[in-house]
Amino acid sequence: MERSEYIEPRNGGFYVAGTRVSLGSIVYSFKAGDSPETIRQNFSSLTLEQVYGAIAFYLAHEQEVGANIREGEEEIQRSVPPLSESRPELYAVLSAPATRSQRRIWRSIEHPVSGAPDRLSNRPSRPSGRP
Repeated sequence: MERSEYIEPRNGGFYVAGTRVSLGSIVYSFKAGDSPETIRQNFSSLTLEQVYGAIAFYLAHEQEVGANIREGEEEIQRSVPPLSESRPELYAVLSAPATRSQRRIWRSIEHPVSGAPDRLSNRPSRPSGRP
């Protein structure tokens, strides 16, 4: 793989040169449909030139970069135990069916009554515009 002024290999991965931003972060945003300008806004430490340089590097080395990203994801899967093993009591609570009162609370938060106070901010919600 040729050298790039925008990307440097480090710690088994690829990073935007001189930054702590991984190329994988840029690739995820790019593949999700974010424009280079949006990616630049999301990574304020980067210049637009760096974002375009990172995307160009990815497009020129798609197979190698994709393999590196998959290897990193697999390493995370191997190194982080599932919640059911690391915190079985928390897993049991989170995987249990919601109680009737929990469902009622969630519905009231998701669909507050028009004119009723917003339960999270104690401000009145906006009127629906209906009589």
